[in-house]
Amino acid sequence: MKKNKDNYTSINVKISTTNKLKFEKKVRFKSDGVKMYFNSQHIFCEISPKIRSFYIFLCEKMDVKNRVYIDHLLKQEFLDYISNITSNTKYFKLTNFDSAIKKLKEVGLLIKDTSRINYIINPKYAFRGNETARKNLLQNILNDRVNKKQPLTGLIDTTEDEFYD
Repeated sequence: MKKNKDNYTSINVKISTTNKLKFEKKVRFKSDGVKMYFNSQHIFCEISPKIRSFYIFLCEKMDVKNRVYIDHLLKQEFLDYISNITSNTKYFKLTNFDSAIKKLKEVGLLIKDTSRINYIINPKYAFRGNETARKNLLQNILNDRVNKKQPLTGLIDTTEDEFYD
């Protein structure tokens, strides 16, 4: 396997044809990624395919602490990306972003960062890194939100009333 600067890896596949010709073909695939956890499947059923596509794009753009800054440039990058990968057959309008962000927050996949204008991809459902780092990040987010009396939507597996009881 060979890795290049674009975060792609490739493998060579040996092929033999029926007329005994032999050759190799290169298959490229991304070498980095995000782990999505099974406990998010029920949430994905609540969002549209376009919003899910936007969410996965945000996951690709998040930093090591699951933060993502959603500004006009990122939105335009997503529009260009969708246009490119679908050969202009699928569209997402700039006006759809506010409702997409609202829905992602509502279902707990996206959390407003309490100290910045960033958002956090909820590490309970998606994370880039090891399990220890994921647990630490969840712990820090929960502690911060509890201390600042912020909503815990998507971070806990009970209602907030039950959590604080």
